Amino acid sequence: MNKYIKFILFILVGFVFTTSFVFAKEKTNQPKIRNQQKEIIENNKEGLVNEVNTARGKTKSQITEANKAFKKNISKIKNEKRRTNILNIVNKIQELNDNAVDNFSDSIVQIEDLLNNIEERTKEAQLNKGLKVDGTLSYIAKARVSISEAKAFTVQQSIRIYTTNITTENKTIEIIKLLRDTFQGDVNNLQNKVKVARDNTKDAAISLAKDQGIYNNQSVEKGDTTNTNN
Repeated sequence: MNKYIKFILFILVGFVFTTSFVFAKEKTNQPKIRNQQKEIIENNKEGLVNEVNTARGKTKSQITEANKAFKKNISKIKNEKRRTNILNIVNKIQELNDNAVDNFSDSIVQIEDLLNNIEERTKEAQLNKGLKVDGTLSYIAKARVSISEAKAFTVQQSIRIYTTNITTENKTIEIIKLLRDTFQGDVNNLQNKVKVARDNTKDAAISLAKDQGIYNNQSVEKGDTTNTNN
């Protein structure tokens, strides 16, 4: 075997070894990346949950006093069954509000995580591929603002108190209906804030996909802006 052939074999063996090492390293890093993403999501969720709990803690005494006043007022209603029904309805509205806040908090965290991924891919496209992504960066900034607004609105919604000053049986149905409508309107406003954040994030995803030349509705709906052509 001449020196040239030995040299070629040496290069091939080295190439195979290096390639195997790189692939093994990438495969090993995949769970690490997924864990990092999961950790980011959990941190974002924990941050928003802490804000909500802090706000609730600060207004706990106000909520307690409002509930005491409400129970004192409805105690003046002689019909026990109606009094119980009113109390149950008000308690249910407060429970529904707590559930709505928790559910929308989860949605906001997911939207923020998606935007983080979009921003990361945008920076990669700009640095590694030299793409012009100014428009996408503007969409990302807009989405950031809407997410912050949705978070703030969620915290405010978490401390809303749904009680009413019912002291007689007159017009109880109308008063309860007004309370229910107020609650529904507040939740709708929160839902709209979350929708704006989601739509703005989707706009950022569409813009990045267009920058990469891979835009299609299905990829954007899934939040996939990976350019498979390169």
